[in-house]
Amino acid sequence: MKINTVFNNFLAIEYIDLDNNMLAIYCKEKYRLQQQVNPRMSPYMDLSDPKIKPLVDAITQNINILHKDLGFRSDSRQEITNMWININNNIYIDGAHSHPGYFFSGTYYVKSDSDSGHINFLNPNRELISTILPPMSNNPNSFNCATIRHQPDPGKLIVFPSWLIHYVEHNLTEHSERISIAFNTKIIMPEGLMDDYK
Repeated sequence: MKINTVFNNFLAIEYIDLDNNMLAIYCKEKYRLQQQVNPRMSPYMDLSDPKIKPLVDAITQNINILHKDLGFRSDSRQEITNMWININNNIYIDGAHSHPGYFFSGTYYVKSDSDSGHINFLNPNRELISTILPPMSNNPNSFNCATIRHQPDPGKLIVFPSWLIHYVEHNLTEHSERISIAFNTKIIMPEGLMDDYK
């Protein structure tokens, strides 16, 4: 029997070669300053800061390759709208959540190891969790699996649709920090094209 995929989601993964040591120092300093103001909030980054230009450029290039590969208009593009720093555990990323109002979301791992907490993505089919139980499948896949886990690796960029519900496991290690930079994007369409949809 031929199986066709319908209503597909995606996780796009790329490894980027950046100066992660410099980014880790930058993130820790921004995080330290934010903790003095509001310890519950992650610091947002200034996208025009020259220190993060290589990261912003690399992410922008990758999200626009993805944009094209997913079949969106060639005269449209993706643009990063906001970017923030997460170090280790954070109540805002520990619970299952999505990023409403955005197009793509993603994270770039500056520093991590295999034990510092995976990112988990939940199957959008809410009925699956009570219909297909773990013992029922030999080969976990996007149809029969309720959760997909991804290990945090330094230099790893993960991009996904902003509606995809996800959460981050706690970093339970005592020997390693997990430093990540998360972001959201919006789609930039040709002038006037979307006027009828406002």
